Parts: sequence; C-alpha cells; structure tokens
Amino acid sequence: MKISEASKIAGVSKRTLQYYDDEGLLSVKRMENNHRDYDLESLQIIWKILNLKEMGFELEEIRRLLVQDRISFDEKKEEIRKKIKDYQIQYKYIEYIERNGFPEINKKESYIEQIEKMKKEIDNNIIK
Repeated sequence: MKISEASKIAGVSKRTLQYYDDEGLLSVKRMENNHRDYDLESLQIIWKILNLKEMGFELEEIRRLLVQDRISFDEKKEEIRKKIKDYQIQYKYIEYIERNGFPEINKKESYIEQIEKMKKEIDNNIIK
C-alpha cells in the first residue's frame, strides 16, 4: 500500500512514516518507481513503534527494542517508578514549604545537605 494509506491507518503524517524509515526504525520495501510500499509487517512495526512511544521510550530505545525477540519492560517500569517516587517527594516538599514557609538556615550543614535531609525525612514520612 502507498504511504498515504499507511499514514491514514496509523494516524500519523506521511512525514512521520518517512522519518521512521530514514531513522532505520522501519524498513519499507520500495516499488519500481522508488515509492515506499507498506505491507502488513510494516504496519505491525508502526503499531509497535507508536505503542513504545506512548510508553515513553525514546527513538534510540525503540530502535534497540525492535531488534529483540522478546521485549522486557522491567527497566522502563523501574525508571517510571523512580520518577513517580521523586515526584511524590517533590510534591510533599512543596506542600511542606507552603504550610511552614522556608526552613531556617542551619549553619552546620550546607544548603544542599539540609534539603537532601528534608527530602529524606519527607520520604520516610518523618515530615508530613
């Protein structure tokens, strides 16, 4: 099928499909007139690419994942879990500052040490 039909099925622009091909994410056969010829296998790869993008994978990661027989999402899930935890601590930190104002300066520790200590206390629910 032509790129316009594949673009419509995928819901992305023709330029996006060309980009995937140019970047080596998608290897599309060429017709005699050098136009791209998308087949079922191409559409399945596009489907995987779009799903992997939705999961937050970068194009370089997608390229690597597409050549693997079996995709493991453990690394990405751990990365997301860590981000969620960091955001939760950051959120609680903001709430703490809203309620209590900025903490007093402690001249025995650097500012960064004080902030890290507070974040740790927030993470351990010592500060609420």
